[in-house]
Amino acid sequence: MKEWVKNFLFSAGFEKQIMRIDAGRCPICDRPVRAFRDERSRKEFEISGLCQTCQDATFGKGENT
Repeated sequence: MKEWVKNFLFSAGFEKQIMRIDAGRCPICDRPVRAFRDERSRKEFEISGLCQTCQDATFGKGENT
């Protein structure tokens, strides 16, 4: 996760979620972050820290959703 994103989240009161991301865990489900379906999902992880499962639940699966 980019440092400016971390700073913003920290200032907004998301310390617990930042600690999870720093530990390699998803900030929503708290599971270890593993592999990603594609490059787009990996880039989203760099922004949000979300694992593939939580990305799918949040944004939908695939190009048409």
